[in-house]
Amino acid sequence: MNPICNKRTVVTTLALLCAIASGTAVAKSTWTLDAKANLYPGADAVVEQPSVDGSGWKMLHSNQATEQVSYATSGETLDPLFPIRIRYEFLSHSPRKADARLFGFQLMDARVVNTSLHRDGRGCAMEGDYLSVGFQWRGQFSAACGGPLTLEKNFVALRGAGNLLLDKRPSPVPLACMNYKMMPSERVPEFECLSREEAITKGFVRRMEATLTPKSNNGGFLLDLSLDGHSVHDAQDVAIAAPDRLRFGIFSFIDNSGSAHEVRNVRVTQDTLLVSDLDNRCLEAQAGSGASRPVGVRACSGAKGQVFRRAGRQLEVGGKCLEALGPPSWQLVAATCNGTARQEWVRDTHGRLRADGTQMCITVAAGELRPTLQACANKVEQRFLAMTP
Repeated sequence: MNPICNKRTVVTTLALLCAIASGTAVAKSTWTLDAKANLYPGADAVVEQPSVDGSGWKMLHSNQATEQVSYATSGETLDPLFPIRIRYEFLSHSPRKADARLFGFQLMDARVVNTSLHRDGRGCAMEGDYLSVGFQWRGQFSAACGGPLTLEKNFVALRGAGNLLLDKRPSPVPLACMNYKMMPSERVPEFECLSREEAITKGFVRRMEATLTPKSNNGGFLLDLSLDGHSVHDAQDVAIAAPDRLRFGIFSFIDNSGSAHEVRNVRVTQDTLLVSDLDNRCLEAQAGSGASRPVGVRACSGAKGQVFRRAGRQLEVGGKCLEALGPPSWQLVAATCNGTARQEWVRDTHGRLRADGTQMCITVAAGELRPTLQACANKVEQRFLAMTP
């Protein structure tokens, strides 16, 4: 990867190899630190792998005493026309003084990767940023980043493309454990720590969960976000059209205060119920042990056979892949995943599910128990909602 340089910054990126779309808990996140981003020239150091303490924690930067802007991005891409669920745990601490700066996650245009946008020499957001959620400090270092210069602690900030501030609100839980020697007037003993171990003992491991449910006609998402089970956003409207594919990443901004942001158990999945707009029934792969199983339509229950997972261009269900059968039946089955074109699907902005490379769409007729493939048309029988299970 080539660094992007200007007269005030040296910028490179981090690569994250996490359990995107795996759906299983990660005992140890698999990370590769390709490089890091520092705010000032001359501060760059030899790239080192972050320390691992055996519990799966990974640090988002390689030197706590150096001003850095660090990005970790996934190699997998996400389909914005299906729900996106993001889960991870984080630990933020600053044993040297009360300053933990900013960290969070973002969704980027998958076509624009490994480049960074800086303003006034201060870190703002990655180029191609579609949506970011930042924890701890709202100012993001600079007024040119949406300000203000007077930073606000313990905030959750929602930002769109170009770092536009969409929403800000106080966090329902303290986000970082810090040493208040630089800010004694703000000292809160239960929020204070002098070491990483003390931060863990005081319960500062936070659990973040976010779900983005797509709106119709690529009108953006509805965001639900919680910290330790406390709601931060409830169906927050993100009315911004998404690019064709998204990429998930995590970012961390620190100064030289000894701040550290660590994450573990990163899971990003795209599970969905495919609900017919005609009669609100769900596509369902029938139970069975054969190589292929029929796919029907049933009352939505959230049963295992109704939960489809977007994985690349496939729709997985119960360990199988949704497959289109040709004539004479033009029906659907859940078959052993084989990577063929018959198992590749496109959901368009009208909500239709089209067999990739064809003009045949999944169609649900009133009263019928089996969907079929028919020529794509603008009719309700071919429209599906992608709902979070």
